[in-house]
Amino acid sequence: MGAQKWAKQANGSGIYEVAHLMSAMEVLSKVHLEISFTVTGEGRALELWGKVTAWDLDQDGAALSILDCKSVKCSVINLQTVEAAAIHLLYVMDGALAQSEMDAKKPG
Repeated sequence: MGAQKWAKQANGSGIYEVAHLMSAMEVLSKVHLEISFTVTGEGRALELWGKVTAWDLDQDGAALSILDCKSVKCSVINLQTVEAAAIHLLYVMDGALAQSEMDAKKPG
C-alpha cells in the first residue's frame, strides 16, 4: 500500500497545475520563465537548489535578455515535492517582478 500511495503522489499530476500557473504568469508579466533544479553535496548532506529566470520578450515573443534570476535552497525551507518547489520559485519571481515594476514607476 505504501508503494501505491507513493506512486499516486509521485505521478506528476501536480505538474499540470505548475504549468498552468507558469503559463498564466508569463502572459500577465509578458516574460518567458525557466525553472531549473540542481543537487549539491553528497550523502546525507544533499541539498536541492531551485532557480527561476525571467526573460524579457520582443514583439514576436522571442526571449531577448534576462530580467531577473532568483535561486532558492529548497532543502532549507522544507519543500517536500518538486511541484511545491517550482510554485515557491514562481511566487519568489512574481514578487521580484512586481517590485521591479513598482520601482520603475517611482518618480525621479
